[in-house]
Parts: sequence; structure tokens; C-alpha cells
Amino acid sequence: MVGRKAAAVKGFDYSPALKHSFIVWDEASLNVYLAAPRIMLPRTSMRGAGVEVADPQDRRDVIAYMKVAR
Repeated sequence: MVGRKAAAVKGFDYSPALKHSFIVWDEASLNVYLAAPRIMLPRTSMRGAGVEVADPQDRRDVIAYMKVAR
């Protein structure tokens, strides 16, 4: 996932905000998004879904996983 353009996986129903973003996921962008998705992308469908990862170590752990996940 790290290094991939946001909303690039075919067959998934992404929000228009994510589809039209110019985000390429890296550690910094994932950290910001996981901490506060509705601030990074106010119109994302993830808004209010409870996906915020408040703890910095938890975000580092999630991002470490995303670096190796396919």
C-alpha cells in the first residue's frame, strides 16, 4: 500500500474525495490520514466511521504492516 496512489485498487467503492485526491500513500500521509481522516479529506466516506488511530505507536504499527501488505 505504501507507494500506491490513493483509490487505485479496482473494484472498491472509494469516496469521490479519495478518488479525486492526488495522494500517493507514504508514511507521512498515512500517519496524518490515520490520525484524522476527516481533517485530511473532509468529504471522505470514512468520516465518522471510527477509523481514527489516536495512539502514535499504533499508527506506526499499522503503517509498518501496510509497508509489507499486498
